[in-house]
Formats: sequence, C-alpha cells, structure tokens
Amino acid sequence: MPRPEDFFEPARIETGIWFATHYGPLSFWIRLLDDEWQYAAVLRLEGDSRPCEKLVTDSRPPTGINIHRKLTSSGSTQLLFRPAMPRLPIIVRPQDNIEIAAGTKATFFVTVPTRLQVFAGEENDLFVDETTFELSRTWYGSLQEGLMGYMLNTRARRNHDGISKHPHRCIVPVQIANAEDRSVKFERICIEVDFLSIYRSSSHLWSDPLTIKLKESGSEVSYGKKPPAFERIEQRIARPKRNKESSILRWGIGRLRIMKGHASE
Repeated sequence: MPRPEDFFEPARIETGIWFATHYGPLSFWIRLLDDEWQYAAVLRLEGDSRPCEKLVTDSRPPTGINIHRKLTSSGSTQLLFRPAMPRLPIIVRPQDNIEIAAGTKATFFVTVPTRLQVFAGEENDLFVDETTFELSRTWYGSLQEGLMGYMLNTRARRNHDGISKHPHRCIVPVQIANAEDRSVKFERICIEVDFLSIYRSSSHLWSDPLTIKLKESGSEVSYGKKPPAFERIEQRIARPKRNKESSILRWGIGRLRIMKGHASE
C-alpha cells in the first residue's frame, strides 16, 4: 500500500494507456489520449479493505460506466493527487456512551473520509473530484437554526496508535474541555471541515486540531493554527476552504458545538 508521501507525489503517465487507481472504496481509471484526458470512476461499497494502488497499468474501466473527457492543450502528462475534505460538515456521533466529568479535558481522534482530487498538467488543472464515501445526510441544530451535514459514527478513540493506515482517511484531533460544574454526556458534535487544513505524515493524513470548551453559557470553539503534534508532519497538502479567524469571529459560540445532556446525579 502506498505511503501518503508516495501517493501524493506528482507522477507522469504514458499516453494512450489506461491507468487504474484505487483509493479506499473509490476506483478510477484515467488516460491521456491525444489532446484529451479521459477518466471513469466507481465507488465500491465493500469498505476500506482494498489496498490503495496508484496508476496501475494493464487495467481498463469496466464496461457500462460513463467516461468523462476533458480537452487540453498543454501536452503535459503530469498528474497530481490531493485529498479534500467532504463538501458538507461532519456530524460526529460516538458509538459508545461517553460522559465527561466536570473540569475534565479529553482528546478524541475522529477519522474522516476524504474526497480525491486529481490535477493535470503543469498548471495543476483540476479535472477529477470524486468522493470516497457514502454517508447519510442529517440536520444539525434546532428548527430555527442549524445546518445540513453528513452523519459519521465514530469509535471516538482516545489514542491514535491503533488507527488503521488508510491514505483516504484523515485524523481530526478534537479536544473537549468541560468547564461546567457537572458532568456532560458526549452525544454528537458538528465539525465544519471547510476550516481545516490537511497534512501528511509518513503514515496518516491529519487535520488541524480543534478545541471545544463547554460552559454554561455555550460552547467556545477554536481551531489550531499549527499542525498537530501527535506525529511528525511532513507537509501541508490541502488548505482550508474558508478562513479560520473569520469563522470564529462570525460564529463564535455554538456554531460547532457539542449536543449534550447533563448526566444524572
């Protein structure tokens, strides 16, 4: 299985030949034929078990799937693969019942499936943008205010060492600090992934860390401005779509918040 530093390095292909790439559940085929790029993609639902492979030769797209074509005048055979965050916020719900005591801080590691973008030529012209997941959409918030997002069930791991190495999944470190005078139950949180960068280490993709501080008056949310310190970061390979500072200034309290209920006393 390619390491992140291998998978996301620029590559060149031979013209006229189909090349297959497997990125988690996503498989796609690509070729440069004369003056046009052609590609086809399919999302396989068996999950993350298939090994990731990049630009494998002697493989043609299955019959019956659509071929996408894009004309080009550059003549370049270079391809650049990049991960991208989902198009909607991620609504994270832990699989277990989790209670956070008063005055306690806890860090959770959430793995978020990414999209795959492929840029062609020396100008890095985007022409492939495919998802690697099928998640249900859900409404987060009240009837008066909220947003649409993808529902993601998570193990809410406390340690990142046991997380499987899947190049298409990004680890989001989330610290929850309970500043209230009673315990709270961690039921679900909303992560607006547009504000997150993506970094690569030698084994995983990582995002900026998040901190959620729970208070009686609401939840304060802040985004880290440096790469996470849990592994040695090699490179930032995707920038946030929206500015972090403006998000805090605009939404301040509660835009990314924990849905919580007080624990029984």
